[in-house]
Amino acid sequence: GAPPARTEPPALDPEGAVNLWEEDTEQAHVVLGVRGLHRGHPDRYALSILEHAIGGGLSSRLWQQVREERGLAYSVYSWRSGYQGGGALGAYVGVAPDKVPEVLGLLHAVFDDVAAHGLTDREVAVAQGHLIGDFALSLEDSASRMGRIGRAVLVHGDVESFEQIEARIRAVTVADVRRVAAEVLGGPRVLGVVGPFDDDAVAAWGRA
Repeated sequence: GAPPARTEPPALDPEGAVNLWEEDTEQAHVVLGVRGLHRGHPDRYALSILEHAIGGGLSSRLWQQVREERGLAYSVYSWRSGYQGGGALGAYVGVAPDKVPEVLGLLHAVFDDVAAHGLTDREVAVAQGHLIGDFALSLEDSASRMGRIGRAVLVHGDVESFEQIEARIRAVTVADVRRVAAEVLGGPRVLGVVGPFDDDAVAAWGRA
């Protein structure tokens, strides 16, 4: 049958929102998220590059600033999701509860800086190389290859070749990423936290 009509996702509070799950955990689990792009958006490759540079690899800003330089967390990464009517981009950190304000400050600082200034030429080039290399390696596994074909048919109605996707990734410019960063990271942010906190502690964090 025909796919359902795309609907606009609900509006977000311009001041953002905080969602707390109070649990007696040894570590706090922190997610800072923003609205992303839908799965067929023409800027999705620029968003992929942006996400990788933020927290998608060992050279990413969050990995370097949170783990390598300060030793605040072992697990720190970002991800992106695209759906029919919208998408999300988020960053996760598993951190000692007393270090949450410091980590939140770093997360917001990275988001703010990239939203205002975009990425460097080197960051874009590194992300492009990683995405293309990762894609090439995935084609060597039969299950991964067939899964990609199935998803492409279901989601996009077409299967692009490796060369076509490589060309789309390489065609992304630093200016493209800067524009997407301003749009995505400059919007409202949503914070989710699981840990041994109460509402008063969360209220005190603000934009730490």
